[in-house]
Amino acid sequence: MTAGESSVLTLKMYRLSLSLEEARRFSELQVRLAQKLQPLLTPALAAIGKILNISAERLRPPPGTQAAEYMLEQPSPVVRGELYADEHTLLAVSLRKTDQPRRVRTRRTVNDSQGESIADAPFVLNVNAVSLSLTSEALAAAVEAVRSVYGRDLERYNYGLSRFDELKAEGRESPVPPTDDEDKAVAILSDRSTRTFLTAIKASGGLLVRDAQKQLPADSKNSIEEFTARLKEAKLLDAEVVVVCSKTQAQIARLPSRPCIAVLADQGVKCACGRRIADEKIEEALTVTDLARKLLDKARWLTLLLQREFARMEIPSSALLIEQNVGGDEIDFLANVSGELVLFELKDKDFSLGNAYSFGAKIAIIRPNYPVIITTEHVGSDAKDHFVRARVSGRQESNFFGNDDVGAEVRYIEGVADVRRGLEELVSAIYRQDAKKLIADVVQTASVNSSTLLRVFEERSAIEQGGGTGLQEAV
Repeated sequence: MTAGESSVLTLKMYRLSLSLEEARRFSELQVRLAQKLQPLLTPALAAIGKILNISAERLRPPPGTQAAEYMLEQPSPVVRGELYADEHTLLAVSLRKTDQPRRVRTRRTVNDSQGESIADAPFVLNVNAVSLSLTSEALAAAVEAVRSVYGRDLERYNYGLSRFDELKAEGRESPVPPTDDEDKAVAILSDRSTRTFLTAIKASGGLLVRDAQKQLPADSKNSIEEFTARLKEAKLLDAEVVVVCSKTQAQIARLPSRPCIAVLADQGVKCACGRRIADEKIEEALTVTDLARKLLDKARWLTLLLQREFARMEIPSSALLIEQNVGGDEIDFLANVSGELVLFELKDKDFSLGNAYSFGAKIAIIRPNYPVIITTEHVGSDAKDHFVRARVSGRQESNFFGNDDVGAEVRYIEGVADVRRGLEELVSAIYRQDAKKLIADVVQTASVNSSTLLRVFEERSAIEQGGGTGLQEAV
């Protein structure tokens, strides 16, 4: 996979406020876009128009009538639109009236830097790019075309979430991105045998090299120097010297380096048995660094791993909350992904039935759209059965009280190797829902419905004489 590519479906949304006169130049924008990108809807309308011997524009339904005709949803706020595509990107470009509401979930908000100017403008230009690549030539071409036509740059926006904003308003702060040292350490700690090795040293307060070798994975027992050198380079492991009494075999001192022993010997320091300290047995011991201790405590490395994966998918730290206390419960990780609240429970061990009861209580308090369990090991079958029973019980209770608030199904990511794939599937599912709505709004501007066809035949003679509607009538 090359730089910029990803297996996660991405959705990047941009907008620009337009005056009425600027809105009338939407056709000019379409012409410029068509010079570099392939339009999808206009050619389809043109093919139908050719058969009927009328212009494609005459086949476009009046704004808002397509969805309303079939009573599928609220009328679309989009008055003009076009889809463009290249090998990696589907681009939805649309012109929307600001006096009609955007069709998003009620718990969502719209986060952008243009809030007031958008509200004051009669029209908004939206450019939404759906892609499997973090970089998009099609989106870059659209950004340049908008700049050329309107002399201004598009501004990116995303969906916010009122519940998430409320949590932040209570004084909770988003995490800072991991440091370079933390980032490198997390990559190494993702290996279970390495974590086991460092945890054993941490628990003992330090191990002699000859004893630490017993904690190595089987394929590294003959290369402890190489194994420990890698951990030292990552600032996870330190070495010190230990003075061992030759008579009792007890450790009598720990020092940063061998030269320190010479200094003590010159000052007359002796072992408890009476021998000069420099004459006693000297061995090397391994200890974990403060960085390793911080990352191993409460499996903080796993939290930073999620931060790193979200950053790779271009979800900012401002959309994350970690290690929070809500309603007396400790919340490992919360994320706002395109206006959807995701609750993560992180475990560097098996997830048991007892953990399931605790997580279930957190779900009841937070009410996430997506509850997710990430464990480095496995989720027990009894824990999974518990969530199934809880969901069935919730569905029966909802039916009894006549509401649909059943609660979201719990997702499981088992093993570090599956973290990236599991997160990509989750984020893609959320973006896919949004993309369907955004694309549907544009498609409806070019969908031929029964009313339009009847109108075309009734007015055919007038159309053939040159009568037609353009953007002026649409807006």
